[in-house]
Amino acid sequence: MACLVEEIAAEHGETLVTARPFPLRDHTTALFDSGGEKPPMVLLHELGLDWRMWSRVIPRLTPHHRVVAIDLRGFGAAAGAPTGRPRQN
Repeated sequence: MACLVEEIAAEHGETLVTARPFPLRDHTTALFDSGGEKPPMVLLHELGLDWRMWSRVIPRLTPHHRVVAIDLRGFGAAAGAPTGRPRQN
């Protein structure tokens, strides 16, 4: 199935990017990391969206940057995350 999806995307000039589950201390989120030694660029999504808002931009950035995109607490794969607690001094 994934092969067919990749073929269709390629026919439309698109490159598919996928995130992996990334466990944090109190929840799991989605993380895309292109890896490598290039200068890093972290992409944060807008309110109400998730890391996928960058899916068409990421392929254009990866030739020059290590690109990292993550779902912020309360959105996308981290939608069910517990609310953050204020830090106690």
